[in-house]
Amino acid sequence: MILVEGETDRYFFRALLQERHLSLEQEISVLHVGGKGQLQKWRSLFTSFGLRVYAIADFDYIVNLHYRESKSTKLKTTAQISEFKRSNPDWEQHLINLRKDRIFILSEGNLEIYLGTEKDLSHVIEFCQNRLTSFLSDETSSRSSEVKSIIDTIATE
Repeated sequence: MILVEGETDRYFFRALLQERHLSLEQEISVLHVGGKGQLQKWRSLFTSFGLRVYAIADFDYIVNLHYRESKSTKLKTTAQISEFKRSNPDWEQHLINLRKDRIFILSEGNLEIYLGTEKDLSHVIEFCQNRLTSFLSDETSSRSSEVKSIIDTIATE
């Protein structure tokens, strides 16, 4: 089971799973939990049933987990994220440690930054229908490489 923050994330990661691991489409559920504040609650619930649970969250989720004093920090733009990373050089080690717990943080921001779309389900649907294949085949894109690595790790674990 993969838990994500919202409906756009659910649609994208479902499409990504279908594109890269079609045979597992019926085996792995993708559930949106209604925001990053709900991830841990749902993760605990499903884990208590003995399920293998993964979470994929936007970069700002790292603040909830490790930088509570920075809770008011906005991390919506690449400039804000870059400044946060400069001010908190240990951010990358936190992401590495979270992966060991099956929590994947998008290291460059939110899904819309990765896809270059507006924050709206219709834009993500259009992206998945018309641009997903070219996005995934772009070997020079760190964003493409990261989401492929996340879904491949989940699918092969």
